[in-house]
Amino acid sequence: MTISIFDSIFELIVRKRPGLERMLNDISAELDARHTCQKTRKELLNLSDDQLKDIGVTKREALKEANRDFWD
Repeated sequence: MTISIFDSIFELIVRKRPGLERMLNDISAELDARHTCQKTRKELLNLSDDQLKDIGVTKREALKEANRDFWD
């Protein structure tokens, strides 16, 4: 596996500031969680009316939820 210039720069920064790695990992985890949430919201649009009814969500609520912002 080759090391990119980004990886090299990241390694240098982290070595000088150990707390930075934890912060960047936290940010990465948060972005991953938000991405998963956004994908789940979009999946509501694929559910049938009966499936939405089973989970107690109307088509209008599903549409509103699916269109929420990434950071919301």
